[in-house]
Amino acid sequence: MLKSVHVAFLVILILNCVGLTALFGPAVASTGTVYIRANGSIDPPTSPLQNNGTIYTLTGDVSSDSNGVVVEKDGVVLDGAGFTIQGTGTINSFGVGVEGRINVTVKGTRVEGFQYGINVVDSLNVEIAENVIEENVVGVLFQNCSFNGILKNEIIDNHDGVDLHSSLNCTVCGNFVAENSLSGLGLCSSQNNTIIHNSFVANLQQVNSCPNLLNVWNGAYPSGGNWWSKSYNGTDIFEGRFQNITGSDGIGDATYVIDNISIDSYPLMGPWIDTGQNITATYSPSISFTYSNVVSSGVLILNVTHATKPAPLGFLFLGAIPVFYDVNTTASYSSSISITLPYTGVVPNSLAEKNLVLVQWNETSQNWDNITTGTDRTDNSISGETSQLSIFTVIVPLFGDINKDGTVDIYDAILLAGAFNSTPGSPKWNPAADINKDNVVDIYDAIILASNFGKTGGAG
Repeated sequence: MLKSVHVAFLVILILNCVGLTALFGPAVASTGTVYIRANGSIDPPTSPLQNNGTIYTLTGDVSSDSNGVVVEKDGVVLDGAGFTIQGTGTINSFGVGVEGRINVTVKGTRVEGFQYGINVVDSLNVEIAENVIEENVVGVLFQNCSFNGILKNEIIDNHDGVDLHSSLNCTVCGNFVAENSLSGLGLCSSQNNTIIHNSFVANLQQVNSCPNLLNVWNGAYPSGGNWWSKSYNGTDIFEGRFQNITGSDGIGDATYVIDNISIDSYPLMGPWIDTGQNITATYSPSISFTYSNVVSSGVLILNVTHATKPAPLGFLFLGAIPVFYDVNTTASYSSSISITLPYTGVVPNSLAEKNLVLVQWNETSQNWDNITTGTDRTDNSISGETSQLSIFTVIVPLFGDINKDGTVDIYDAILLAGAFNSTPGSPKWNPAADINKDNVVDIYDAIILASNFGKTGGAG
C-alpha cells in the first residue's frame, strides 16, 4: 500500500515537471475582460491580443466571468484567429462589445457562454463575419444600429440566434442559424433590413417579429431568398422569375410566408453557395460540403433517401435501414469537394467503427467508389473528398469473409482454422484470417467470424 502511494506521488511530481500542457494541450488563458482602448492600446497589456496597425488578433483563448473583449476604438478589426472567447453565463455579460463605434469588424472568433455573444449598440458600419457563436442567451444583438452586417457566421444552440432591435438598413446574409431554442432571428421595431441567403435550420421559431415592419427577404431572381429547412415544404418542379417554366432551379415554386406582411418570394431548397475558393455549405451541424472553387453561385440540394442500390461485395451498409445522401447543386464548381457526413445507425463494435468507409455512387461504372479521408469518432462523422456530387452512404466491411466471396460461411471458417494460433512469419499465417488485425489469429477472430456467420455482402 505504501509503495502504491509513493508511486502515485511520483507520478504527480512528474506531471508537474513536464507540465499538464504537454498532455492535455494549452490551457485557456483566464484573462478577465480585455479592452481595445480608444487610443489603440490593449488593456491589460498581458492579454492574449496583439495588434498590427488597426488589426487586433487574438493569440490565445479568453475566459471571463464578466465581459470578454470590449472595443472602444473606431476603424479596427478584431480577428479571433479561431480562438475562443468563453463566458460563464453571467447576467448582462457579452463576449464582444461594440458600443457607439464606427467601422469595426469582428471575425474568425468563437464566442460562447455569455448573455450576449456579440453585442453591438448605437453603432454604424460594423461587420460581424465568419464567427462561431453558440451557447449564449442571444447570439448576436444589434440595438439602435444602422448599415451594419452579420455575414457568414455559424449561430448555433443559443436561446435566440440573432436579434435586431430598432435597427435599420442592416444586412443579414449567408449565416447558418440552427438549433436555437427560442428563435433563429428576432426583429423588433427594425425595418429596411436585407435578410438573404441564410440557412434557418431547426430553430423553435425561425423568425419572431414584433411589431411587423417591412424588410427585404429575397434578392431578384435567380439570387433567391433564404433556406427555411423543414419549415418550408414546397416543391421545386418549376423555374424562372414566375416559377412557371418546367425545370428545377433550387428555388421553391411557392413563396414562404413569414408573417402577415413578410414573404420570402424565392425560398431556397438548400444552403446557398457563394462564388470563391474554399466555400463551405453547411446543411446541418454534422453535414457540410467545402468547395475548393465555386465558379458561379447556386444552391446545395440534399435529399435523404433509403435507396436500394446493392452494397459492394464484402461490405454491409451501416444500419438496418441504411441512409443515402443524394446531393446535387445549381452552382458551378471546379476542383475538389470535401464532404463531412454523420454515420447513423448502430455501429456494431469498435472494430467496425475503425473501418467505416464513405462511398459515393458512380453512375458510369454502376458501382461504389471509396472517397474516405478520415473518421471523427468523437463527433460520429466521416469525411471524404470527391470531384463530383452524387449519392453518398457509409459502409462497413463484412468481417469474417476471409476468402472475399461476399459470404461468411464454412469455407471462411476452414481458412481461419487452418491459420489458428499463427502470427506473422508463421508457416500457416494468413493475414486475411487476422480479422481484428492484432497480428494473431485466435479465438477473438473466431468470435467475430461466428457473429457474422451466414451474412452476405450487400445485405443491409
